[in-house]
Amino acid sequence: MDALIEHLEDVNGQLKDYEKTMDALIQGNTILSSAITVADNDVTKMGNNAAQSAKSVGESQKSISATEATLDSYTALVNGSLTSANDSLKSAKTALEEAKLANDAKAMDAALTKSVSDLDKTVTDLTTLSDAMNADPDLTVSSNVTQITNVIKEVQTVKGSISNAQTELLINQADEAFAANRAAMITDVDKAISSVTDVQNNMNNKLIPQVKTTLDSLNITLTNVTDLLNNVSSTLGSMGNVFDSLQVTLKSGSKSFAQTRDAIEVLSDRLEDTIDKVKAAKDSEKMKVLLNTLSGNPDLYGEFFAEPVQIETEVIYPVENYGSAVTPFYTVLAIWVGALILTAILKVKPNPATFPEAKDYEMYFGRYGIFFAMGQIQTLIIVLGDLFLLQVQCLHPFYFWFAAAMTGFTFSLLIYTLVLAFGDVGKAFAVVIVVIQIAGSSGTYPIELLPEFFQKLYIFFPFPYGINALRECIAGMYGHDYVIYLLELMIFVVASLVLGLWIRKPFKELGHFMEKRMEDTEML
Repeated sequence: MDALIEHLEDVNGQLKDYEKTMDALIQGNTILSSAITVADNDVTKMGNNAAQSAKSVGESQKSISATEATLDSYTALVNGSLTSANDSLKSAKTALEEAKLANDAKAMDAALTKSVSDLDKTVTDLTTLSDAMNADPDLTVSSNVTQITNVIKEVQTVKGSISNAQTELLINQADEAFAANRAAMITDVDKAISSVTDVQNNMNNKLIPQVKTTLDSLNITLTNVTDLLNNVSSTLGSMGNVFDSLQVTLKSGSKSFAQTRDAIEVLSDRLEDTIDKVKAAKDSEKMKVLLNTLSGNPDLYGEFFAEPVQIETEVIYPVENYGSAVTPFYTVLAIWVGALILTAILKVKPNPATFPEAKDYEMYFGRYGIFFAMGQIQTLIIVLGDLFLLQVQCLHPFYFWFAAAMTGFTFSLLIYTLVLAFGDVGKAFAVVIVVIQIAGSSGTYPIELLPEFFQKLYIFFPFPYGINALRECIAGMYGHDYVIYLLELMIFVVASLVLGLWIRKPFKELGHFMEKRMEDTEML
């Protein structure tokens, strides 16, 4: 007995250790939960910052596009000034080459003066471009600004050359002196033309392409940065969802640990109480005390093992009884049988001699009108019987009647068309269809419980759609399913009309032949 008590004390000590372990786990979960909360907040802030940064980069890209447009505008202005200056220099050269008297110097002087004016405008435009590049961080590239400065110096050098030519022109106004110095002046003008051409080529072939390449590279970089920031924002958003799920897991774990700790605590207290009672009892009574203390309540054990799992049932669309549950199936079946019987007691084809001028479609719809009216009367009787004679559960009586009426319209048209197109073979076909639908239309059992053959075939028959629409009225509507089922049912109306108005025409003669042969047998 003493050894047993020592063993119980060891077990109790282990339980105490387990209890401390549970406390440590709960405390650790609490700390981890706090850390996750902080991390979740940080992730949210970082995600917002990344999204804002992506937006800012997008604005920078718009600014680059505007800068490219501005650069094109400046380039056009500078090119225009340089082209005008070059044209003026060429005019001056032409005048110089054609001049024979000093009086022609006036025309050359005017042309050279215009060249200087155009070059002044070129310097102004280039200075404006340089200032714009210095002011715009997207265009500020030191090498580009340096090139523009060099171009401005080259233009000013050309201006100096033209001014020297004008000075020589004024000095050598005498015929002899002009003739002697004309070749030198033509050379100076050629140099000026060559310099302006070089400046223009340098700007168009080197400076502007280099600036545009820089802008394109910057635009590609900003695009990559935008994509990266958007991906970072999306990833951080996903991390927030992960943290939320982890918080739920931690809370559930802490709750489970707390319940386990409470159970261990109760068991430990009971062991301590048992050990104390056994130690206080006499040697002859220790075993009895131990058994009485450790034994449980047999009634409670029996109750638990009889029903170890408690099930709570929550009914979403309650149906009062089995009869109400199968009402849609038997209602649809009655409507089909009624439509089939109508084709057995009424002729589907009027006598053509009675209506000699009637067209095929007029004969078709005219005779169907009788079947439609009789079918609707049958349907109304069935619905009234369900509601008032059998008193089935029905939350939406009007919609119940409307769905039944649409089902009656569909069935009567389909069966009428089959019999009209194929005669007695059509009647047999209608019987085969109803037999298949009784077994495999999900009317009494869920379609998932039926053989695979019916699971694949049932969607091609009208029964399931009429049954489902009526079920919505029996137990309660779900979303727009009622309307969807009726629209699906209308597909069979369209198929019936196509068969009755077009497809049956080629089989007319075959139908007449079959009817004639059947009459010849004198059995029908």
